[in-house]
Amino acid sequence: MSVPLKRLSAAVFVAVLVGCTAPAPRPETEADDGSAAEDQISRLATGGFTFQQSVMVPGDPETAFDGFTRVQEWWDHTFSGDPGSLHLDARPGGGFWEIFDDEGNGVLHATVIAVHRGRLLRFDGPLGLSGNALKMVHTIEFEASGDSTRVTATVRGAGELQDGWPGAVERAWAHFLEERYRPFMEGRLQN
Repeated sequence: MSVPLKRLSAAVFVAVLVGCTAPAPRPETEADDGSAAEDQISRLATGGFTFQQSVMVPGDPETAFDGFTRVQEWWDHTFSGDPGSLHLDARPGGGFWEIFDDEGNGVLHATVIAVHRGRLLRFDGPLGLSGNALKMVHTIEFEASGDSTRVTATVRGAGELQDGWPGAVERAWAHFLEERYRPFMEGRLQN
């Protein structure tokens, strides 16, 4: 009895997939004294969190969006303390960069994954927790409310989480929205 080629191909694919995902045997390593070395893997504490914060700013949603993307004028958490430039390229695939100096040294804080001017800005990145196995998605929504705009930040994080990180991230966003971004927007409309 012959097996149709299509069914055989699917069976081979599944067998290869299972074989590729099965854990490979770990080779033993020897210490200087000839005994097997201890496992050097450290386990990370992992988990997830989410929160949402809103702030009212003067102006229409497009003005609020444009002001938000001008991070060099109001964002104050940086790795260098005094970056040569700090900018957010608000287009899909754009970045939120901190450039330290004229030589181009710096850090990519996040990558923009969705944009709709005056409605939504979403970026994916660890911001100040760069270098850790943590994925954070930051969604900023802009909604008209009379002659003002409600700006809502929703943050979702998952991965490596040390004690206190979720609270620190939430406090940092409260600082950005309430103490930096809103006064910046209020000052822009007064000038």
